[in-house]
Amino acid sequence: MNFAYAQNTAKCEIIDKKSIYSFSGIGYEGEGIRKKNIFSELSIESTNTEGIFLKDNEIIMGKEGTYRIILSSVIKDNKTRDKYAVNINSKEAFELNPQDMLPTGVFFFQMYLKKGASLGFTMIKNNGKISSSVESNYLKVLFTDPKLIAYSEHH
Repeated sequence: MNFAYAQNTAKCEIIDKKSIYSFSGIGYEGEGIRKKNIFSELSIESTNTEGIFLKDNEIIMGKEGTYRIILSSVIKDNKTRDKYAVNINSKEAFELNPQDMLPTGVFFFQMYLKKGASLGFTMIKNNGKISSSVESNYLKVLFTDPKLIAYSEHH
């Protein structure tokens, strides 16, 4: 496999919030209880882009290394917290469960990815129906050195 995964608990918070790549979009595509998050816009907050780009709702990594990933979707009147599947090279690698979500409604994790690997996300609806009232999908991707990441524990 091309990746290593580390999920953080809801108690952890990122202290270094400087974003390099931001992706946004509205809604989902596909049929059934699993629908792919739509990402249609890329914003780069750095002059060093390393060739990362957006293609067919997937983020193509321009450099091998560890990435910090922050994912959220804003859904109107969402009473249940849904889970997401993380797709590497168009294959499901693992799921992010609602209990792993930060209190702010954000999933955050780290992965090691090879250059050219693609990263995508699928929403999995718990009650079998995905809301059509999605306001936005948002994703931040930061290339990082894992030794430099600091966490703050809140109890």
